[in-house]
Amino acid sequence: MSVVGLAGFYNAPVTKLLVFSNWFLSVVISILQWKPLIHLQLSPHITLHHQFWRIFTSQLVFTSTGDVFFGTMVIYAMRIVERQFGSAKYAAFVVVMLGVAALMEIGALVMGLKLGFRYIPGGPYALIFAMLYQYERMVPVVYRFRIFGIEFNNKSFLYLLSIHVFFSDGMHTMVPCLCGLLCGALYRSDIGNIKRWRFPPRCLVWMRHYIKPYLATSPSPRTNNTVPVERPLAAATFSANARSSFDNWLRRRVGTSTTDTASTNTMDTNDSIDETMSVASTASSVAASSLATRATASTSNVPRENDDENDDRLDTTTVRQYLDALTGRAPLSTQEITPSSQHLAVLTVMFPDHPRDTITNALVAAHNNINRAVEIMLHTPAPTNDNLS
Repeated sequence: MSVVGLAGFYNAPVTKLLVFSNWFLSVVISILQWKPLIHLQLSPHITLHHQFWRIFTSQLVFTSTGDVFFGTMVIYAMRIVERQFGSAKYAAFVVVMLGVAALMEIGALVMGLKLGFRYIPGGPYALIFAMLYQYERMVPVVYRFRIFGIEFNNKSFLYLLSIHVFFSDGMHTMVPCLCGLLCGALYRSDIGNIKRWRFPPRCLVWMRHYIKPYLATSPSPRTNNTVPVERPLAAATFSANARSSFDNWLRRRVGTSTTDTASTNTMDTNDSIDETMSVASTASSVAASSLATRATASTSNVPRENDDENDDRLDTTTVRQYLDALTGRAPLSTQEITPSSQHLAVLTVMFPDHPRDTITNALVAAHNNINRAVEIMLHTPAPTNDNLS
């Protein structure tokens, strides 16, 4: 069913009272077996037994289980009408419609005796369709769609529920529903200034103090996010795993070196560990941001902004140039590119265990792109003490 406006009973205490009272009273009359006392019949209830209270009780609660379910769903959807009317006007509307519908139903029973129309089942059928008339006139169509070539809109599902209520007991429910539509049209046309009627001010004050606190509903909590949450990319997940693996490898390496030099100077070792870990965290952060940036650019098909105008997409030839530059097996055709001194200083601080030549080759192979140079250095093993000796 299409829901218009906020979900729940926020700013709709009258709708909340109607829904819960229908459910509660339907359970009570079923347990106490009072269903025969709810329907309205002109003879013998009114003419012989003078049970005039049936005129009002017949419009308060449904006696059919299916009508209880579908009818309360329609009443719940009418909370949008209450929010536009206001609770005070909507409560007055409900009372006026019940009174006018009661008179129309008695007239329908009198005129329908010759047609076999003898009773009206219990339930606020007239009130529901009086609300539906206001809903139809006040609430616009938001969207339309087609199913098997038939055009529907966002209000069609609500009307399907109403059709079920309309035909639930044949003529005996059709007549009060038609009376409700006529009552809604009379209220809309403001015949006799019925739209201006309100409860007395003292009665409104009393209801605000003693009834409304029990029917008030707080608004549903809203999220503080102003932008939609983006789904994690595969490259971002890979970068996070690479970062954790690199951190673990660096911790093991730092732990081994500290064990060998613990007897010489403990304070210097602790300082180097802190500096190395901070450098590792910075390097892995830069690598993660680089991988996430490349993944976003590849999925959105939007060219990335690079640090240098010579930055092109990686291909097989470029990867081979990286390997040749790092291993020294073949000279690069781009050896004429002069490394940026600023990028060289940053990489030297981030990778203090690597020789300057390796950092220079990585920066040249990356075409002075520091993000790609960091990726190359992360995949380049640091020289051991044996190699240095």
